[in-house]
Amino acid sequence: MRIVIIGAGIAGLSAAVGLAGQGIEVDVVEVNPAGDGTGAGITLLANALRALDELGVADPCLEIGHGFDTIDIADSAGNVLMSERPPRTFHPDRPAILGITRAALYAVLAKRAVESGATLRYEQTVTAIEQDRAGVDVSLSSGEHVRADLVVAADGTYSTTRASVFGTQHAPAYVGQGAWRLSFARSDDLDAMVLLRTATGRAAGVIPTGPDSCYVFVLETTAARARIPDEQLPVLMAERLAEFSAPILQAGAAAIGEHNVSYRPFDILLAPAPWHHGRVVLIGDAAHTLTPQMTSGGGLAIEDAAVLSRLVGSAEPIADILDAFSDQRYPRVKRVYDASLQISRWEQLASYDRSLMQQLMGETHAFLAGAF
Repeated sequence: MRIVIIGAGIAGLSAAVGLAGQGIEVDVVEVNPAGDGTGAGITLLANALRALDELGVADPCLEIGHGFDTIDIADSAGNVLMSERPPRTFHPDRPAILGITRAALYAVLAKRAVESGATLRYEQTVTAIEQDRAGVDVSLSSGEHVRADLVVAADGTYSTTRASVFGTQHAPAYVGQGAWRLSFARSDDLDAMVLLRTATGRAAGVIPTGPDSCYVFVLETTAARARIPDEQLPVLMAERLAEFSAPILQAGAAAIGEHNVSYRPFDILLAPAPWHHGRVVLIGDAAHTLTPQMTSGGGLAIEDAAVLSRLVGSAEPIADILDAFSDQRYPRVKRVYDASLQISRWEQLASYDRSLMQQLMGETHAFLAGAF
């Protein structure tokens, strides 16, 4: 069997690890250069750690990230109002949550994928996909042509594969919210995810991502999808952090530089099932892009990769594998997608019952603790 994976992000690299580890010939095609991982960091709950463990890479991730067990909900001064403790469903002596930089996660996954036998083709694109009953012909920008049994589209929220194979009607939509992010040095006393909110409704949070790193985010509600010029990012981030007197956010404000601030509007998508068309299957953000409130977008992508690898390993016919993949994944993803979107909608209100948010988060964490 030969499988082409389009995209070397979290979903694509995780799938490469799981599939190549079974002796399958895997080619990963990625438009960006090697090591070009973007984003401040990612939070992985216990379900994601279980999926990483199934792929054999949980321990390396835990070694370079920062594990913790608590989500604190606080006021703008940093006073904790309530706490959520997701269950340790990965392992009793391992943390419930892992914070890790995206670059570090990509490095672990890429290293294991290559060690497992996958070929990573950076700075290349897929220029054509032609299917027949027996397989898929994939044309690359390098001029090469690959005959594959399956194509895995893991090329993200704005997937060109999804548009070309499944149609442009399945497109991401702006949800009315975005996030500012700032990476800086972690203090020793930061050992939890902290979610803060001002009296006027401004929401922020801080997440540890490694032994000496963390990032802060500030949520922004705008009716129109905003684009912020890079040169304006530091000043605008400082203005938003000035609304908080919490020491950790003031430490973040003091660390603002020219290259450690970013802004991203939240575009969301849940492609309808089935997530396959012939021998092309969508995984990760190409199939489902969530708002970040349940910190589960990356975790669900890793689950996708683990489940797809598990099913391919069953040696059932491709059509049966892909039907089973959609049947297993869509209902689980939809529940988390809906919960995350609901919290985003509450946060866009001037005032809401924060106990409802805590209840929904707790219920969804319990659901994620179940089998995938």
